[in-house]
Amino acid sequence: MLCTVFWCLFWASWGALALRSGPGQTTALINTVLALLASSVATFALTPIIENGKLTTVPIQNATLAGGVSIGATANLVGPFGALVIGGCAGLLSTVGFTKSPFFGDCDTCGISNLHGMPGIFGGLVSIAVPFMYQGTGLVPAHQAIGLAGTLVIACVTGTITGFILKAVGTPEESFTDDTFWAECDDKGIAKQ
Repeated sequence: MLCTVFWCLFWASWGALALRSGPGQTTALINTVLALLASSVATFALTPIIENGKLTTVPIQNATLAGGVSIGATANLVGPFGALVIGGCAGLLSTVGFTKSPFFGDCDTCGISNLHGMPGIFGGLVSIAVPFMYQGTGLVPAHQAIGLAGTLVIACVTGTITGFILKAVGTPEESFTDDTFWAECDDKGIAKQ
């Protein structure tokens, strides 16, 4: 949870480093904070609905950051309302993925799919749509689509290579769950013996 707080505090400044100093950088900072806030609100609102009235750690730790992932490509191009919509939708998408994941079940190690993958793809799709909604962004929808497709191809190829390497080297039977390497905790967060 401490790392989540750290990321919420510093994500905006980290993302804006790619831009030249000026109004675009300021816009990116503000929009990233707004997207993170929106994904946090969406996560805290949706988690108890899905989890029978309870907040659970995994979506709170991860899905609250989904807005920062999704706003990256368009942080300096959209307005505050757009940042809130992008962040809120990313938070909802990520929360549903962590609580009701239809693709990977309980095997989303480090939020690869539900924190980085799905909100990243959503952000890529938003970057394709932004030129149609905001004039003068300088984005070309076809170029954004090619960039998204290229990213997906590279991710699939390198993920497959990594899988083959892990199989060749040999890993513990349950290497893709945290239970293999971390102690199980009780309801109070104390490690079980």
